[in-house]
Amino acid sequence: MATARHSHTGFPGGRPVKHLVKQRSQSVKRPVKQSESDDRGSSVSAMFVKDALRCWLRSWKRFVSIAVITLLGVAVLTGIYAGCRDAFLAASRFYDQQGLHDLQVLSTYGLTGDDAAALRRVEGVETVQPERSQTVTATVKGTKKIVTMQEIGTEGLDQPYLQQGDMPSKAGEVAVTQKFLNDSGLEVGDDLTVTPRSASSTVLAGAEDKSNSGSGKSSDGDTDTVGAAEDATTSNNEKEQSPQFPTELTITAVVLDPSDLNNPAGYSGMTAFRSTSSEDYVFFAPSDGVTGNVYTAISIAVAGASEYDTFSDDYDAAIKTVADRIESQIQTQRQKARRQQIVTSAQNTLDAAKADALKQLDEGQQQIDSNRAELEANETKLAESRTQLEQNKASITDGERQIAEGRAQIASARQQIAQGRQQIADARAQLESGKAQLTSARQQLDAAQAELTANRSKVEQGIAQIDQGVAQLDQMLQLIQQADDLLSQLDPNIDVDSSTWQTVKQLLASLGITVPDVPFISALRQQLDAKRNELQSQRSDAIKQKTELQQTLDGTIAPAQNALDQQNAQLTAKEQEAAAGEAELNAKLAELESNAAQLETRSAQLEAQAAQLAGGKQQLEEGEKQLKDGEQQLEDGKQQLEDAQQELDEKRSEAESEFAKQQRRIDDVANARWYVQTRSSIDGFSSLKSDVSSIESIGRAFPVVFLLVAVLMSLTTMTRMVEEDRGLIGTYLGLGYGGMVVSLRYLLFALLACLVGGGIGLLVGFLGIPAFLLIVIKGLYILPDVRLEYDWGYGTAGILLFVVGVGVATALACRSEIRHTPAALMRPKAPKAGARILLERIRPVWSRLSFLGKVTARNIFRFKSRLLMTVGGVAGCTALIICGFAINDTVDTIGVKQYGQIYQYDLMVVSNDDDAAAMRKQVKKDGRTTETLNLRVDSAEMSNAAQESETIQLMAVPNNSLNKLNDMVTLEEAGDEGWFGLPNFFGASGGGTVTLDDSGVIVAQSAANSLGVHAGDTVTVSNGGSSRAKIKVAAVVRNLIGSDVYISERLYDQKFAARGIDSSVSDGESSTLTWNAMLAKLKGSDGEQAEYADRLGEESSVVKAVSCAHLEATFKFDLMAAVVALIVGLAGGLALVVLFTLANTNVSERVREMATLKVLGFYDREVHNYVNREMMILTGMGVVVGLPLGRWIGGLLTAALNMPSLYFEVEVHWYSYAIAVAVTLAFALLVQLFTNPVLDRIEPVSSLKSVE
Repeated sequence: MATARHSHTGFPGGRPVKHLVKQRSQSVKRPVKQSESDDRGSSVSAMFVKDALRCWLRSWKRFVSIAVITLLGVAVLTGIYAGCRDAFLAASRFYDQQGLHDLQVLSTYGLTGDDAAALRRVEGVETVQPERSQTVTATVKGTKKIVTMQEIGTEGLDQPYLQQGDMPSKAGEVAVTQKFLNDSGLEVGDDLTVTPRSASSTVLAGAEDKSNSGSGKSSDGDTDTVGAAEDATTSNNEKEQSPQFPTELTITAVVLDPSDLNNPAGYSGMTAFRSTSSEDYVFFAPSDGVTGNVYTAISIAVAGASEYDTFSDDYDAAIKTVADRIESQIQTQRQKARRQQIVTSAQNTLDAAKADALKQLDEGQQQIDSNRAELEANETKLAESRTQLEQNKASITDGERQIAEGRAQIASARQQIAQGRQQIADARAQLESGKAQLTSARQQLDAAQAELTANRSKVEQGIAQIDQGVAQLDQMLQLIQQADDLLSQLDPNIDVDSSTWQTVKQLLASLGITVPDVPFISALRQQLDAKRNELQSQRSDAIKQKTELQQTLDGTIAPAQNALDQQNAQLTAKEQEAAAGEAELNAKLAELESNAAQLETRSAQLEAQAAQLAGGKQQLEEGEKQLKDGEQQLEDGKQQLEDAQQELDEKRSEAESEFAKQQRRIDDVANARWYVQTRSSIDGFSSLKSDVSSIESIGRAFPVVFLLVAVLMSLTTMTRMVEEDRGLIGTYLGLGYGGMVVSLRYLLFALLACLVGGGIGLLVGFLGIPAFLLIVIKGLYILPDVRLEYDWGYGTAGILLFVVGVGVATALACRSEIRHTPAALMRPKAPKAGARILLERIRPVWSRLSFLGKVTARNIFRFKSRLLMTVGGVAGCTALIICGFAINDTVDTIGVKQYGQIYQYDLMVVSNDDDAAAMRKQVKKDGRTTETLNLRVDSAEMSNAAQESETIQLMAVPNNSLNKLNDMVTLEEAGDEGWFGLPNFFGASGGGTVTLDDSGVIVAQSAANSLGVHAGDTVTVSNGGSSRAKIKVAAVVRNLIGSDVYISERLYDQKFAARGIDSSVSDGESSTLTWNAMLAKLKGSDGEQAEYADRLGEESSVVKAVSCAHLEATFKFDLMAAVVALIVGLAGGLALVVLFTLANTNVSERVREMATLKVLGFYDREVHNYVNREMMILTGMGVVVGLPLGRWIGGLLTAALNMPSLYFEVEVHWYSYAIAVAVTLAFALLVQLFTNPVLDRIEPVSSLKSVE
């Protein structure tokens, strides 16, 4: 193929070029006919075109490389621009549709209908819409949230965008935002109740707050009189009332606030820390039900402003023109008129209050005089009562003496009676003792008598029983005798049936003798004899016992009975004697008891008299007490009267002083201050503009690198393509083709590739990338009616930019060859003269290299253009990747640096001035802090010499806590960026630690960077109200997020003229400044600190409680991360294409070299290693150059991202470098998979012959 390209292309018969050259030189000498010349030119032109097409087809890889590089460059150039432009256009359409104000006028004293009328007369003002709003609180899941009730304008300005439901039309209906529904869980149709944050609707009070927001000292009076004096300057004119909205509301719609397009359902962005508003939600209500004629703002639509893009400089210029007219024509006049109106109203109120106070004081004096006369009359009455009391006291004393004597007599009589009773008791005791003895004797005698009688009875009964037994024995003996007689009468052979036998048998049975069945008379007689003997023996024993008992009865019992009878007689006599003694005692006792009863009667009478006397004495004591109480009351009344007189005099003096003070307040009231604000003052507008502009700035910087790489790769590609066709170019030139015609062969190739790639790039740039960016932007902002629009001018310019760049590179490549003669071009290009490279001069290194290593080194350093192209291309792509990672890492670490390193405190608590003491008390009560610092925090404004302004957070620090500030915040002097930002490569070179003093303010780097302010400059600072002062910047300290400005209390006093401040004694607790904020270090883990901050934020005395640990953990910048991911992806694609192009160019340049290696016996793998080693070394060199280059470019790009309240301190993680290196090397290895087959297809013989 190579042979055909160089020797036979376009010529039938395949004759060598040198023969054609000879023929051409010979034909010059003979004339040629015109017709022959035309036919040959026409034939050659057709062949020229065919040959060009074939050449283009063979070079499709170069075509694709140029096209892809152009595609990526055009896509980046147009895509980010188009995405940002579409976002801006959508926002601009939305703002125009909803009538977002072009200008808004605010005033420290509120605005009136006269102000609106004056604004309507200003040239350029098209629409004027007075607006009323009120700050209220609503309970959301148990937590009080701050809500701004906003009146829906009647002139078509600032109209909320309806998302769901019906717009409210009557009193009590309200439209809320989706954020409120998400947080509260309520739905359309639900009811809710709001509470006004302050019941006051004063005008001058608000003016005082604006003009002296730093002073928390008040002169609260102790009486209604002084209170009236104070209220004199804070009471509204009856004709002026601040806005009041209904409190019982029904949700009828979900709307989008035109001034706040933040997406509540999206991922976290960076708008929260920029907001200077303390409100949580905005509600929109119709005019129906809203009272008050003092407006909080007046919105203005500028005539012709809607014709401009709201984000353009033309729009800003048109708005500034009208704003300047307002400030120059009516602002000063209306400020003075408003002051005069308020002063007049306050003066009338003060005069009326003064008259009322004097009247009250005179009435108080009259009351005191009346009370004094009454006290004197009461004093006379008390003296008379004292005399009567003394007389009664003497009478009671005499009665008490008589009663005492009677009680003594009664006591003596009672003692005698007691003694008589005792004597009777003793006698009775003796009598009772004798009676007891007699009773005992009687009992003993009765017992003996009973016992003797019992014994007698027993003996007599024994004798009787014995007599009875003897009788029975005698009877039984008779029966035995009778039976014996009958037996003697019977025959020995007894007839059992005979009557005699029956009689005998009965007698025997009665005697207990058993009769056998066969009786024998002899046997029976023996039994009878035995029985007789037994009974006789028993009879003898009984007679003997009877004799003994009779002896006992006669000898023992009878004498004993005689003795007992004598004793009984004696005992009976003694018992009669005792009964007589007892009767005598009873008589004496009766007499004694009668005397005792008489005595008790007398005693009762005496005690009754004593009770009467005691009652009289008690009455006397009560009278004494009442008299003393009356005297004390009289003294107290006198003292109260004196105190009342003194208090009245003091109140009179205090009232006069207070009225004089209030008069001075009225006289000192400053002019009302107007604030004419543009859309840039709206947080939502400025954050949207800032975020999208930051992406747009990246979109302007990155395409430059893509363009440079595209031009570099095009120059490399086309240079190699032209060098490969060197002989063919010489042939065409020898045939008479002009240099321009021959150059068109390559220019058209490059331009066509550029146009194809650019066309596809426009599709990606105006459709793909904007669609991606808008998805990301919609995660942060709600943009209705977003359209993807094509910008013909920008798109054409983007393609032309690359077309021109690639075309110039191709023209330069062609020019370098066409300037040679045809003969020189048709000869093989002479190889470069060999020269020793620098590495060869380092003998220790060079001697240790292998043969292929030395060859590789020579190839790398001898071919400088290839070295520069490859290293430059790889370095550019690596730099783009590093640049993307640098932006990503910078944004990723900004939260950690700010909240974990710069801010040393854990918690910041902010309250209203009225709740500051309660807030500090609550924090102290919780006991979670280890160290605290009280501050005064105001949302203020700072401007530079060019009148560029920035919203700041002005933080006043107590005098005795200036050094303590360094424990809470790292005040490190900001480093110098240096020449072209080069020190950023090594990190910002910061200075030493700064201490706050009275020499000036300390400005955060994020605020200073936005305004271009440096240490030693003078800035204009407001204190959140109408007071403004020029202050020197003592230092600029390292700060990345937020716009903090620190000022000492003493300097604050000097610059803002806080009345009555003695800074030398300020201790942060008892100061004339209200310390409405606190920085604190907390105990516990990060999670516990965040939980405590959330809980503290729910306290009624706390406006906001922020945990640094929570901010550090949740800080994200998703928008920038998504754009960086897009750019890194495109840069990676560019790196792949660049490496592929360079590798293919490298192989095509060295076909003969590779063929020679194969002829020398190199295997395919060795050839692969030979080529790939060079490519990997060049890639490594490009990576080494690209790493610092990307870091430096990243620093320049982040410096270009001049966003409000942000300073980007460049940071690149080590693993980002590692990823960039790994990705680039991976792409290089991937490219080898495509180049190795090309090396394998090289034919050694044909390749070596192609140069013949």
